[in-house]
Amino acid sequence: MQKIINIYHSITYHAKKMILISFMGMILFMIGLLDLWFNQDNFIFPINFVKYYGVIILTFLGSMYWGIILNQNKTITFSNQFKILVIIWSITSALGGH
Repeated sequence: MQKIINIYHSITYHAKKMILISFMGMILFMIGLLDLWFNQDNFIFPINFVKYYGVIILTFLGSMYWGIILNQNKTITFSNQFKILVIIWSITSALGGH
């Protein structure tokens, strides 16, 4: 337990906030999982609701690639073919989740 406390104190403030936000994003998935586990005959949430939430999360993860392409440094230049491949790759995560 002391080792876990020492690790917690060594993490920076911003890293703690990112970890907290990550866990908050998982809350809906956990609620859906608990709903599947305890209420197998009578669902509180439709199963598609959790699935669509996951697709939205994948879409936001794919948008990071758009940000990389649009905010590139002047020192780093990407070819147009590479930019097109990255944009297609960013869209496939959302399409694959649906």
